[in-house]
Amino acid sequence: MFYRLIYILPLIISILFSQANFNRVFGKNIYFGDARSMAMGNTYVTTGTTSSLILSNPAKISSLSDNVIINTQFNFRYHNERKGIIVKDFFDDVITEADYVFNQNSYYNHSYGFILNRKISNNIKMGVAFSKMPLTSFDYDYVEEVRGSDEMAPIGTADPLMGYHVLKSKGEISLSSLGFSISFINKNGPISFGVGVNEVNPGKMRDYFYADTANVTLDLDNLANVYPFFTNENMSDIRAEDKRFLSYSISLPIFDNIDVIVSYEEDIDITSVYYENFQLSPYLGLPSIVGFDNSELNFLLKGLNYNKPEKINFGFTFKPKSRKSLLFTFEAINNKMKYYVLNTNLENITLHDELFELKLGFEHHMRYRFPIRAGFQYKENFGNLDATSIFTLGTGKSFKLFDLDFAINYSMNDYKYYDIFPLNPLHIDGTEFFENVCTDYLRCNNVKESELSLLTTIRIGF
Repeated sequence: MFYRLIYILPLIISILFSQANFNRVFGKNIYFGDARSMAMGNTYVTTGTTSSLILSNPAKISSLSDNVIINTQFNFRYHNERKGIIVKDFFDDVITEADYVFNQNSYYNHSYGFILNRKISNNIKMGVAFSKMPLTSFDYDYVEEVRGSDEMAPIGTADPLMGYHVLKSKGEISLSSLGFSISFINKNGPISFGVGVNEVNPGKMRDYFYADTANVTLDLDNLANVYPFFTNENMSDIRAEDKRFLSYSISLPIFDNIDVIVSYEEDIDITSVYYENFQLSPYLGLPSIVGFDNSELNFLLKGLNYNKPEKINFGFTFKPKSRKSLLFTFEAINNKMKYYVLNTNLENITLHDELFELKLGFEHHMRYRFPIRAGFQYKENFGNLDATSIFTLGTGKSFKLFDLDFAINYSMNDYKYYDIFPLNPLHIDGTEFFENVCTDYLRCNNVKESELSLLTTIRIGF
C-alpha cells in the first residue's frame, strides 16, 4: 500500500504546486543527489549512492560496495504561483483576499554518470567517478490574464479578454564532474578521502517581457505600457569565469554504527558578457524586477551575474545495533552567499550573507516489503523572506539487475511583493515610483508559492 501512495499523492496535491518569483535572481537549486537521499530529507552528503556524490561527498565514492555503478535520474518539478490582493466583498460586506494570478508550470531535467571501484590491497580501495548533472535553474514563467469592460459587448461577456502580461526567463547551470576517492579499511569501517573537479558547462539565458494583445478593437487601458510580443527579448551567453571549482570531503567511522562526514564546496562566479546587477526595493528589501523609464515599464534584469555559494557541510549517520533495518541521518550546511547588487547610487556592491540549512532523515527496511524513507529540511532564505520548510518521502525496489528509487519533495512559502505589471508610475518630487509602492500590507500583493519535485533514480551496480 505504501508504494501506491507515492503515485497517488502528486495527483491529490497537484493544485498546490508553485514556482519561486526570484529564481531569475537567486537561482533555484535543482541538485538533489539521488532519489534515496532526496527521500531522506535531501541528505545527499550522508546517504548518496550515485555519481552525484562528486559534488557533495566525493570521499564516499570508493567506500560503496559495488565495483561498477551506472546511474541515471529523471526529475520533474511542478510549480504553482498565486498572487492576491485585499478587496472588499460588497455582497457580504467583508474584507477578503482575491487571487488575480494563478500560474502552474512544470519543468524536467535529468542526470547520469558512473563509478568504478577497485581494491589495490586488502585494506585500501580506490574509486573514480564521472557525472553530468544540473545544478541551478533560473526558469520562471509568469502569465497574467488582463480583462476589461466593453459597453458594446454581448450579454454575458461584460469582462472581455484584453490580453496577457508575460514575463518568462529560461536558463540553467549544469556540471560535468570528475571525482577521485581512496578508502582505508579499519575495524569500524572505511576511512575515506575524496576530491571532485566540477566544470561549469556554458549555457544561455533568455528573458521575455511583453504585453500580448488579444483583441485590438477593445480599449487597452488595463494593459501595462510595455513593448508588445517579440520586441522585448534578451538573450545572453552564460559561463563561469574560472570554469572549474573543487569539492572535498572526508568520512570517518566513529563507531561501527556511526559515520561522520565533513565536506566543502568552493564558490564560483557565473556571468554573461553583458549584465547589470539587480537593485533592492527600498520598501521590501527584495530584488526589483521591473521599473519605469519615461512612463514605460522595463525589465530591469540584464544578463547574469551569479555566485554559486561556498558550502561547508557536516553530517552523520546512525544505525542502531539492535535494529539493523533502521538508519537515521542528520546534516547541517552553512551556505556563504554573495549577492552582486546596485546600491541607491547605482554603484556595484557585494552583499555577504550566511544561510543555514538543517536536514533530518530516516530509512526503515521492512522485511519482504518496500523501504520507508522520509525526511525534513529547514532552509533559510535571503533578506526578510521566511525560512522554507521542505518535506520529503520516498521508497524503492531492488531487482536482480538494478535498483529503482522514487522520491517526492514538497515545500511552500508566502510573502509580500509589488505588482510586476503596474499601469502607471507614481510621481513624488519628480521621481517615478510604482503605482503600487507596497509600503504597507494593504498595498502589497500576497504571493503564495509551493513546489513539488518528483525524482526517479535507476542504479545498476555489480
